[in-house]
Amino acid sequence: MPPDTTFSFQRCTVHWCPPQRLDLVEHVRDGRLQMVQAGNFGLMFYGLADDAEVDRWFPGRPLVGIEANLDYARDLVSRVQAEGARYVGAMSMSWHYEDHETGKGLWEVWDKLWTPERLGATPPCEDPAQAMQIDIAGIRNWPIEGRPYRTYSGYMANPLWRAVLKPMIRRAIELGLDGFNVHHGFENLCYCQHCHDWLVPRLSTVFSPEELCLAYGTETVDVEQDLLTLSEECPDPLRACVSLEIDRAAVHLRKDTFDELFVRYGRSLKPDLLLAQWYHKYNFKPRDERSLLPADLWSRDESYLWYSQGSQKGVTYFDHGWLADMGLPARFLYAAVDGRPFIINKYDWQRWRLSIAEMAAHRGAGLAVHWALHGEDDRAKGTEDRYRHRVYPFQRFLADNEDLFKEATPYSELALVYPRRSEVAAEADATDALRRIGALLENEHFLFDIILDEQLSDRGAGRTGAAGRRQWLTPRR
Repeated sequence: MPPDTTFSFQRCTVHWCPPQRLDLVEHVRDGRLQMVQAGNFGLMFYGLADDAEVDRWFPGRPLVGIEANLDYARDLVSRVQAEGARYVGAMSMSWHYEDHETGKGLWEVWDKLWTPERLGATPPCEDPAQAMQIDIAGIRNWPIEGRPYRTYSGYMANPLWRAVLKPMIRRAIELGLDGFNVHHGFENLCYCQHCHDWLVPRLSTVFSPEELCLAYGTETVDVEQDLLTLSEECPDPLRACVSLEIDRAAVHLRKDTFDELFVRYGRSLKPDLLLAQWYHKYNFKPRDERSLLPADLWSRDESYLWYSQGSQKGVTYFDHGWLADMGLPARFLYAAVDGRPFIINKYDWQRWRLSIAEMAAHRGAGLAVHWALHGEDDRAKGTEDRYRHRVYPFQRFLADNEDLFKEATPYSELALVYPRRSEVAAEADATDALRRIGALLENEHFLFDIILDEQLSDRGAGRTGAAGRRQWLTPRR
């Protein structure tokens, strides 16, 4: 089902956990926001909401208790919508925090979740471990410093995992949610039979039986074989090719899971459901969680695009002379989104108004900063009034002058060609020259855009620069 293309936005706010020291409804009203993205509606919430020992940031909801948070969310969603904004929630497609050995997280509340009033009378499986990723040692889990318990990942190829998430999608829509930003969609294949069954036909389509036997060092490739570990004797060129196809299979699995859960199932419940995926493009490198998808699948069915830019260029450090900047990523996304809204999540704690202005200049949506406003950390102390006084008027200015930005066409002297075909082919240095030339053009104040190489034939006709002739720069490595 195609995304709702009638809704567009330029002014929004984003919080991992709805803030308690800042009134979201007031922000919508004063900043004339069009979209609010706040709170978690998936496994992270259900597994930790009842755990009073865990910082509220991790379940992504401000209160203790599942029902208390569901009631809170229902009320907040309706009040935000009453002020004219859409409400989007976050939901992980894989990660959550638990401890199966001590019975924390899902293992503590699993039996309480599956009631007719909550997620349904019958759980998809008796033990949540049946839906989890596995590795050679068993249930895959690992510690992350500063996070509760241990990190687990449900696996997308497992039908039980999809069956666990669907009731949570339904419940969120019943609360009035307008859409989802789906995160942690970056997991790779694991050692389960479902991943094996997903991978076999994809490798068999690309490689001959002889090549696969050479890659794995076996006489045959059978249904029980570990396909994630190549033979030490596998020739390097073949190793690179097989490893790439394993990565590509994982990328297609992420898209397939997103489509089944949110596009087909979610939009069967709410046809105009807004959808996005939380992805990362650090330092404008070519590889990201979906860069191996072909053009007809890349961001298909998404209502808006979200990329986290990462700390390399995302954070301003005045003392070091480092100023966060998103000019190249914004130009790339504007070319790629085909008229849809887009957000670059930039953790710039210093220059809120500039972040909004940058996104407006690049035709994106300005959120100032993805700021949780939770707890009592030093970064958040005493900043609420400054945030209101600086951010709200800037967003209100955009609303007052919306006609100047809406459907505006940029004037560009040059177009820099983004090598999407090289990116799909996983060429590691595909964007090196583009980044060097782009930085030069920005520093010398040229007016330029980015265009994808696959768009040249459609968009090249009639595109002229200041001198009246077409001017394209195709970076060479």
